[in-house]
Amino acid sequence: MSNMDNKEPLIKTVLSFILFLILFVIVAYFLSDAIARVAPNTNSLFGILCSFILGLPIGIYLFFNSKFIKATKLYQRILFPVLIFPLCILLSLGWNLYQQRPENLFKIFVMDPIPSGVSNIQGIDISGGFDLEILVAFDATPEAIEIIIKEHELKINESPYNIKSDIPFEYFPEINSEQDWTLYQKAELEKVNWWSLWVNADKTTAIFQLIDG
Repeated sequence: MSNMDNKEPLIKTVLSFILFLILFVIVAYFLSDAIARVAPNTNSLFGILCSFILGLPIGIYLFFNSKFIKATKLYQRILFPVLIFPLCILLSLGWNLYQQRPENLFKIFVMDPIPSGVSNIQGIDISGGFDLEILVAFDATPEAIEIIIKEHELKINESPYNIKSDIPFEYFPEINSEQDWTLYQKAELEKVNWWSLWVNADKTTAIFQLIDG
């Protein structure tokens, strides 16, 4: 057998590995770009980074795994490891969606345990870039709202610059925006942290906002 014949398997493996890396990078780039455009925040960035850190080593391990090589054709040996990254991304997105359930957002950012009398919880993470911004709307009894106000040490903000258009009704279309609303607020200016709670006149509906810059 000639030296060329001995080198053919090596050349084939090297070329296949290069193709795998190229495809992996292309898939990772376009998928990451799409996710970053849809949700440009730190959660997405962290998910993309973790998916890359986990996906590439696993893909390389799978590519060189002898049992996997024997059980697959050449195109499968290249394609399946490439799909590890999308799989990791999907797992990351699933975990984020699980973490961003309205009740979970309430427990993490408003109060845990959820006070008795709180119901119809709605929540959304509208963070952009490296700033965290969480909105949680809910129905409650006046007693439950007072508990939340005391928990966060919020004070009534009677500034004439507070206008109704600042209240994020667009995220909660079911809430009656025609009511009178009172703003309770606390700020840590050195950390650029703001806690805001808009409460309707009857103290039966509230919208909580956390901004962490």
